[in-house]
Amino acid sequence: MAKDRGFDGRFRGYRKNCEFVPSFPARIVTRYLSDPRRLPYLLMWIDPDSGEIREVVRLSFASWSGDSIGRPEWIEVKRSHEDRISIRIAEQALPMGGKAVLLVCSNCQKPRRSLFAWNANKAVGMVRPGPWRCRPCSELNYTSEGGQLIYRTRWSVARPLSGLNLWQRPEVWEPLVFASPLQAFKLGFIQTVNFVQLPSAP
Repeated sequence: MAKDRGFDGRFRGYRKNCEFVPSFPARIVTRYLSDPRRLPYLLMWIDPDSGEIREVVRLSFASWSGDSIGRPEWIEVKRSHEDRISIRIAEQALPMGGKAVLLVCSNCQKPRRSLFAWNANKAVGMVRPGPWRCRPCSELNYTSEGGQLIYRTRWSVARPLSGLNLWQRPEVWEPLVFASPLQAFKLGFIQTVNFVQLPSAP
């Protein structure tokens, strides 16, 4: 038996499930691109247990020096501590017509439906804010992997319980989306309607 597995055959090493990491879905970018106002959006990930703000970013079109208009094939995600990351946008044709917007992972350069705010480091057993990578590049697991949602055992006495659902599949952790600073201001999430001043995540 592998040293990183228990007597029941389950993986016992460090893992971080993507459902418990702030997810940035491409469909939010689709909504943003279709907004004719071209104003920045404010995205906030609220901890479902504590109610605390865990991640907050400003979404806007990416621009470079001398380019004040912005480039539609790139977006910029700015964290509260001035960390700015440009993410490339890709389009994929749909079978029934039309196109889907996807986000290109900065590490593997593959178009993805979601990128993640935190990266797991399984070698040291920790997770920390990262450069918005896809699930495999962030070393994240699905909760359903490895029998995490279903009880399985090789112990003969408890084998009749094998297949029992331990808990329901968790929801993906997606952000609150504010299409204007006034929305966030009215709800008390920010102290000013100026998007330059982002609230700090703990």
